[in-house]
Amino acid sequence: MNDPPFPRHWTEVSIRVPLGWGELVADELAAWAGAQCVGLETRGEVLTVRAWRLTTGSTNGSTNGSTNGHLQTAPVEVELRARLADLAQRAGCPELDGLSVSVRQIPDRDWAEAWRDDWKPFRIGRIVILPAGRRAELRNDDVVLKVEPGSAFGTGRHGSTRGCLRALQRELVPGQRVVDAGCGSGILAVAAALLGAEEVTAFDVDIDAVRRTDRLARENGVSDRIVLAVADLDLLTRLDRPTDGLLANIEESVLLSGASQLASCLRRDAWFALGGSRADQPDRLAPALAAEGLHVDRVTASARWRTHIGHRAVKLAQPRAV
Repeated sequence: MNDPPFPRHWTEVSIRVPLGWGELVADELAAWAGAQCVGLETRGEVLTVRAWRLTTGSTNGSTNGSTNGHLQTAPVEVELRARLADLAQRAGCPELDGLSVSVRQIPDRDWAEAWRDDWKPFRIGRIVILPAGRRAELRNDDVVLKVEPGSAFGTGRHGSTRGCLRALQRELVPGQRVVDAGCGSGILAVAAALLGAEEVTAFDVDIDAVRRTDRLARENGVSDRIVLAVADLDLLTRLDRPTDGLLANIEESVLLSGASQLASCLRRDAWFALGGSRADQPDRLAPALAAEGLHVDRVTASARWRTHIGHRAVKLAQPRAV
């Protein structure tokens, strides 16, 4: 008789971080967790960064790393301490080396409740990401983006997502038409609509991602301004008219192979914000974009991710022959 399959569990990591270094550590944990879920919590002078990763195996009822089962917390602690040491060296922050790492395992059935308990509101510029049932202190010009915790998908904390959200706030002019290529959880598309975009075309090759975007748009009252599609980058060549702005927070390899398609959808002098490029790798994206007439004005970077921000070059008229 075959052994029964091992149950799924969430491996939860908690790290107390010096104030001011939360985003660096959050980026590192997002890379470890596959960008599934990262949370930050501040209590007085104590900042805690938490991350969760879905794993499969036997815990034998233990959570202290001494189990002989298939999932042990001790190897996770060793791996993350090594990551923090590397981060400290790369970022020039020796205080990040040697931080205490706490690991425990949560049964899959308890995940949604643990996620709700630990997920806190956070701010990216004017945008406040607010989980259902929570409150936050708001400023007069804040834009509230409501999310439903309980899924690890698309929290808005990932470094490349934050870069795109910051660029969106700088570049978007109310009334513009925007495209969100590879919409994922829908955070960028919904944020664009909340910031005043007249229409947002959001698409993804994953039908579940499109459904999540639709649900998030309805929960935030902007579904009437978001056009959804299950499609790849070829859709950009078939739009009825050029767009004013482009968001694409997807893998760099897709951005590289689709540079001509990205350029094809933009009107002259339109803006773009492209995330998903690794900051610890050579920048191959900027030259590929330049070859297609897309000028990168600036590159913002977290500890691990770049966001390329720029405009489609205006083609100057050729001088007349005299």
